[in-house]
Amino acid sequence: MRSLAITFVGTYQSAMNNQGAKIALVILIILCVVQLRNHGQQPPRESSLGNLNNHLNCFEKLGGPLVQELQAVRSKLIGGASVNKSLDIYWRMDAWKHRSVLASEKGYFEKLSEFQNILTIFLNASLDLVKGCSIRDYYQHTVITNFRFLLPVAKRHLYQGKTMYGMTYERNLSKALEKSSLSEAALDVGMPTGFVQGEHSKTLAYLHVIPNGCVTQDGDVITPEFNIIPLRCYPHRKTYIEKKRWRTVKEVFSIGQYFGGGMFHGNVEDVTRLSFYLQFLQKNPDIFIQVSQGVPVFAELLPLDKSRYISGPVCASVVYMPGGTDCCLPNFISTQITSFYLRRSLPDPAHDKQTIVLIKRSMRRNRYFIHHDKILLMLQEEAAKYDFRVWVFRDDPAPPLLETAAMFNRAVMVVAPHGAGETNLLFSQPEVVLIEALCLDIEDFKVNLVYRNIAHVIGGRYYGYYDPKKHCKHTSPEDLRSVVAYYLLQVIRE
Repeated sequence: MRSLAITFVGTYQSAMNNQGAKIALVILIILCVVQLRNHGQQPPRESSLGNLNNHLNCFEKLGGPLVQELQAVRSKLIGGASVNKSLDIYWRMDAWKHRSVLASEKGYFEKLSEFQNILTIFLNASLDLVKGCSIRDYYQHTVITNFRFLLPVAKRHLYQGKTMYGMTYERNLSKALEKSSLSEAALDVGMPTGFVQGEHSKTLAYLHVIPNGCVTQDGDVITPEFNIIPLRCYPHRKTYIEKKRWRTVKEVFSIGQYFGGGMFHGNVEDVTRLSFYLQFLQKNPDIFIQVSQGVPVFAELLPLDKSRYISGPVCASVVYMPGGTDCCLPNFISTQITSFYLRRSLPDPAHDKQTIVLIKRSMRRNRYFIHHDKILLMLQEEAAKYDFRVWVFRDDPAPPLLETAAMFNRAVMVVAPHGAGETNLLFSQPEVVLIEALCLDIEDFKVNLVYRNIAHVIGGRYYGYYDPKKHCKHTSPEDLRSVVAYYLLQVIRE
């Protein structure tokens, strides 16, 4: 439009002395008017808040049959259900003498079908329908420095990234900017080991309804006949059974899992188990929600009353047990839905996304930047080129939840040493860039790529910095400057 205006001025000046130019001038004026009219008729760009509501409405409609079936099952069960307070001690004493069925082992659903008093409800949908509800664009190509040196210390996570999330690893930064669609393999994340998806209909979620059961602190369900171990961290590690009497309620919805008291595990592996069932739980406020060790902080932003959450082991007339979450492998769709709900409670950041977040970790577990102040200065220098700002997120003490959420919601880039603060990416917008210094864990000497998974699930981009010759805490500003500059330039171009 601006080029047409410039041409118009020059043509007008020359047309005053040239008859042919006058004709050209008339044509040019018509073109200008047409373009102005078309420009005025273009629909306004949809805000990010509008997109969130579209995503959530789509998923709520998709999950409608699941909620209806679950509601019908509840109506049949709850009428005559009563809490048997005398059996919980017997169950706990002999719990591990019973047969255990593990979601981490093959044949999970087939084994459970042998028990007539357990009902499993599935949510199925076509891949096209799922794509229509979920984030449109993903970045399957990730860049990690010294990739070949990472193979021996992160083999499990590298394999899972490729086979379960459809990600590849590249050396070229420009390759990491290529967009892709939802990987069909990603829908397998969160399903029991060996589960085979249908060719046309895909299973997105499943839930067990179990009469007269007890739930351990780690989310395992025990009954007089069998135990169910969901996908979780260390599924073969038996839960400690307390000797004291357990709390008894009429109905409980279990989301607690092993490590559930941690920032990452509690919010990404536990809270996301609620995603498909929020409507059901809102309709039935008498159902308690069992968590592992205290209410995960992100749950405060979900549309459920905080008083409904109960910690630790519990027995109930009816136990609702959604599919679990494998250790450090966030379920693709349920994590997205949770992120949509969390971000919907925040102001629309569409016109205020000129922010870089630098995470300043405490010195716990040796994962922090010794050169934090110098890295901050480097980021400020690069940000100043585009009139961006840099915010520092400190985890000890962490800011109030809404302040944290707003900070990450406005971020176009997050720079951090590996750590739980990156869990706040669930508040971030698609296309956010995560630049992470990868660390060898002091306990198992492995590198965990879970935040690469998180970035991918929410439609973000990922760059991992790994140097086998030094620990991540020694990362310097110059190790990251060129990458920061490159991605900031791409953000401006977009």
